[in-house]
Amino acid sequence: MTAGVLHLIGEDAPNGVILNAGGGAFSVTELPETRGVFLGRDAQPEDVRAHWDEIRAGGYVDVLENGPAQFTKFLGMARAASGPEAT
Repeated sequence: MTAGVLHLIGEDAPNGVILNAGGGAFSVTELPETRGVFLGRDAQPEDVRAHWDEIRAGGYVDVLENGPAQFTKFLGMARAASGPEAT
């Protein structure tokens, strides 16, 4: 189990997964991500509540391999929300 924990804190650690370990066996439960919605850096809880259906819409389509992949996704959403001048 220690090997799995050390892997999960490494530089190339996966994102959005649960590592299952026991008795020398390992498996992964993946947590796919919806497309999501950009609400801005000042989003409030009521904004999330108001957009909840939209946040969950579209099914689970993204399986992100690591934190940088999620950052890239969110950066693209922010750029798209800012308009063409932000690219």
